[in-house]
Amino acid sequence: MKFNMLFGIVNLILLFTVISLLLPYPLDNSIIYERHPSFWSLGKSTLILSKEKDLSNPVIEENFENKYRVKERLEFDTYYWKIIKENIETKVRKFTVESKVATSIKANKLTNEGNTIVNVLPGITGAAIVELEPQDYLQINQSKKIIYEVSQNE
Repeated sequence: MKFNMLFGIVNLILLFTVISLLLPYPLDNSIIYERHPSFWSLGKSTLILSKEKDLSNPVIEENFENKYRVKERLEFDTYYWKIIKENIETKVRKFTVESKVATSIKANKLTNEGNTIVNVLPGITGAAIVELEPQDYLQINQSKKIIYEVSQNE
C-alpha cells in the first residue's frame, strides 16, 4: 500500500514537471500585455530571459522555486526565454509585450486600465494635466461635459 502511494506521488511530480515544461506561459509566439509576467516550474529552476534569440545578454537570469514574477517592468519589445531544471531545459520560446492604452470612467474617476503611462488632456488640444501610471486614476467631475484626450507617454 505504501509503495503504491509513493509510486503515485512520484508519478504526479513527474507529470507536473512535464506539464510545466510542455505548457509554459507565456505561450510561444504570443503577444501579451502583462509587463510583469510570471513563469512556473515545479521545484528549483532557472529562468533565462533575453531580447536576443540566442539568449545572450540576458535581461533576467534568475533561480527560482515554483514561480517567478518579473520584478522590473518589461519594455515593449520581443523577448526569448527558456527554463532550465536540473538536466532538463525547455526549447527557446518567444513572446512580445505590446502596449495597451485603455481608460475607464466610473464614479467620477478616470482610471488608466492599460499597461502604459498615459497623459490626460482636457479637450482635444492643450497641455497634459496629469500623467497616469497603470491603475492610477484622476478624480473628475462627470457632470461637466469635458472631453478628455488620453495618449500614450512611453
